[in-house]
Amino acid sequence: MLNKSKCRKLTALLAAAAMTFSLAGCGEDTIYIGTSQDEDIPSGLYIYYLMNAYYSAQSYMTETDTDVFAITIEEQNARDWMISTAKNDLMEYLAVEQKFDEYGLELTEDETEAAKINIDSMWEYYGSVYESYGIAESSFLKAYENSLKADKLFDMVYGENGEREVPEEDIKSYMTENYALINYISMNLVDGEGNLLKSEGKAERMEMAKDYVERAKNGEDFDTLNFEYLAYFDDLQAQAQAAAAAAAAEEAESDTSSSEMVVVPSDAEEMAPAEESGEVTSESVEETKAETTEETTAETTVTEAETTEETSEETTALWAGEETAEETEDDVLDLIAPDEEETSYTSNKQVISKDGEYPAAVVCEKVFSDMQAGDVTIIESEDGEYYYVVAKYDLLDDPTYFDSAKESLLYEMREDDFDTLKKEWTDSIDFTFNEKAVERYTPEKFAEDKE
Repeated sequence: MLNKSKCRKLTALLAAAAMTFSLAGCGEDTIYIGTSQDEDIPSGLYIYYLMNAYYSAQSYMTETDTDVFAITIEEQNARDWMISTAKNDLMEYLAVEQKFDEYGLELTEDETEAAKINIDSMWEYYGSVYESYGIAESSFLKAYENSLKADKLFDMVYGENGEREVPEEDIKSYMTENYALINYISMNLVDGEGNLLKSEGKAERMEMAKDYVERAKNGEDFDTLNFEYLAYFDDLQAQAQAAAAAAAAEEAESDTSSSEMVVVPSDAEEMAPAEESGEVTSESVEETKAETTEETTAETTVTEAETTEETSEETTALWAGEETAEETEDDVLDLIAPDEEETSYTSNKQVISKDGEYPAAVVCEKVFSDMQAGDVTIIESEDGEYYYVVAKYDLLDDPTYFDSAKESLLYEMREDDFDTLKKEWTDSIDFTFNEKAVERYTPEKFAEDKE
């Protein structure tokens, strides 16, 4: 229902796969990016965060921007912003590592193993690229595990029995204030041909919508009502298509008839024998008619006999259960119940957010401002092309919604607070950057290889 976004720092950055420049082969004086508490920190971690910053900066570009380094981000030129962001992320990494140890927390064996499997899988495809930047697999794994440690710290602070525990009732209140469970019928205000309805047509569709509202209030299943409307509209479109096809066929037939002249000969002309003298007598005409009648009668007699014999054999086979009977049975079944294209409809029951835009921004707005759980109402789209029959439910009636979203909701509620807390931890870190390494690993390198 809600997307968990706790591991924000670990972005895939697969677009970097096109790059081939090398940051490896560093001098001894740039292998480490700095020292914290007598521990040397490998430059690969800094390069990883610098790469993140470079690609994050591109999200600030507008359609008219062509050079990421020419833009300003948070009152800094882009280059300075990338470097300061990478430094801050590295410092935050160190702060999380330090606090994780202070609180005596540990990653479980399963978590460690899963992390290694994930990184090994990614490294199989993109390892050579990251290594060309100077990022070792061990550095990448450290960054990944650090995000898991940050999650555990968050839960320790704000989760159950945490230092700043958020009561479950507060989480539920936040959920109902910002999310709602609805079901809806989206009624197109167009005819079968797709033309917008006039006032009379809209009035008819409104009466249909009102009928759905009353039936829903009286306890009819909302999905059934939705399927009923969808079937109605599908049929409306099918009728319009059939009518258009019939009209096109009639027009084509009319054009053909008007462009051709058919000559029908008289009986005498059709049956008169070609005589050398060129004269046609009444006797010759009568003789010809007699011959024709005799031939036709003979042919008809033979045909009827053959048909009767074949039909008799087929009928016998039908009752005897032979092959012909199977074929005939299929034809009969087709006539009784012709194959139709199966149409499946999905339920529109879903959770929407207060600032969402689906199924429509106006629906999201009115669900939170005008509706209570149990209400069923009609909302017209801002463009006047839809009536939405909307039913609102109590989101907490079914505990599965809350249970599945609890962690994500808590993170939404306390994300900013946690960022502030990490900033406090980071400010207390004693770290000295190796400026030679900072000067060596510049964000321009990522841009140079794209050219």
